[in-house]
Amino acid sequence: MRLFYFKIKNFFKTLPELFKSTKVKMVYDSDLSNLVESLGIKTKIENGDFLCRFCNVQITLENLGSIQKDVGELRFTCTNLECLSKL
Repeated sequence: MRLFYFKIKNFFKTLPELFKSTKVKMVYDSDLSNLVESLGIKTKIENGDFLCRFCNVQITLENLGSIQKDVGELRFTCTNLECLSKL
């Protein structure tokens, strides 16, 4: 029991460190079109060029749940709760 307590205690000590490098930016639905246009990907989204990184469903402006930058490449997640929970 003591070892378990020690692991949990250490986990909570390191928890703030996990979130230091995480940036979360939110966008209103009304601003989404402007955001994807400013990123230069609006036409590609409208053409269905991007897929959800988890379920491979085609990303549209209606189902765009998140955009992440991963090794210089944009990755997309749909609005499916199962996919969003994997972030």
